[in-house]
Amino acid sequence: MKKLFLLLALLGMVTVGCSKDDTDKDNDNNNKIYYTTSDNTKLFPKTDASLYGAILISNTYKDGQGVLVFDDAVTTIGNSAFEDCSSLTSITIPYSVNTIGEDAFYRCNSLTSVTIPDSVTTIGERAFQECYSLISVTIPDSVTAIGDYAFRDCSSLTSVTIPNSVNTIGNYAFYWCESLTSVTIPNSVNTIGNSAFKHCDNLISVTIPGSVTTIGEGAFQYCCSLTSVYCKRATPPAGGGFYMFSYNASDRKIYVPMGSVGAYKSAEGWSVYASDIVGYNF
Repeated sequence: MKKLFLLLALLGMVTVGCSKDDTDKDNDNNNKIYYTTSDNTKLFPKTDASLYGAILISNTYKDGQGVLVFDDAVTTIGNSAFEDCSSLTSITIPYSVNTIGEDAFYRCNSLTSVTIPDSVTTIGERAFQECYSLISVTIPDSVTAIGDYAFRDCSSLTSVTIPNSVNTIGNYAFYWCESLTSVTIPNSVNTIGNSAFKHCDNLISVTIPGSVTTIGEGAFQYCCSLTSVYCKRATPPAGGGFYMFSYNASDRKIYVPMGSVGAYKSAEGWSVYASDIVGYNF
C-alpha cells in the first residue's frame, strides 16, 4: 500500500514524553486530531516543514469525520497550521497539546465548534482571528495569556468564558466581536490590552476586577451599547487615555468603589469621564 509521508506544515513541534496521566486522560489517542469539514475535503499540510520534526504518517476519512494521525503525541498546533481552511467546521484538539500557535485557525470562517483542552497554556496571536462562524468559546483554566488579535473579527461570537488562570488579555484580543453581549473578566487578569474589546457593538455590561492594574488605549472604544462598567479596583488602573471608554452608549456609567470616586475623577486617563463616574458598594 502506498504510504503518505507528508511533512508537517500543519503542526509545530511534535515531541515524545507526555506524562502517563495525560496519556491516560486522552485514552491513548493523543496523537490524533479529529475534524469535520463542510465539503468532505481532507486537510493536508500545505508546505514542506521538515524543520518542525514531525511527519504525518496516515490520514483516514470516514462518515464525514476526518482523523489526522501523527507519529508521536502532538504537543503544539503550530503557526498557521489550519490557516485559511475555509471548509473546517469543527475540531477537537487532543489533551497532549499545550500551545496553539499564531494564526493557527486564522480565517477558518466556517469553524463553529472548537474544543480546547485544559492542557493548553498559550493561545497565540491571531489564533482564531476572522472565524466568523464561531459562536461561543470556553477557554480552559490552564491558559495564562490570550494573545494579541486572538479572537479578532469573530463576528458571531456571543459568549466567552475567561478562566481565573488568565493574567493578560492581549491587544485587539476581542476586537470587533460585534455579537458579544457581556463579558466577565476574572480576578487573575492584571492587563487588558489596547483595543481589546473595541467595536464590540453589542457589549452591554463589563466587570473589571480589582486585579487589573492596566487598561490599554481604546480598550472599550466604540462599544456603542455599553451602558455599565463596574471597575472594582480601589486605585484607578493606569493607561486607558481619552479613548478608553469613548463612543459608548450615551447614558453609560462607570461604577467604582465608594471611597475611590475622587481618585478616579482626578486620575490621568479617567478624569475625562468624571461626570460618568459613580460610587458603588461592591
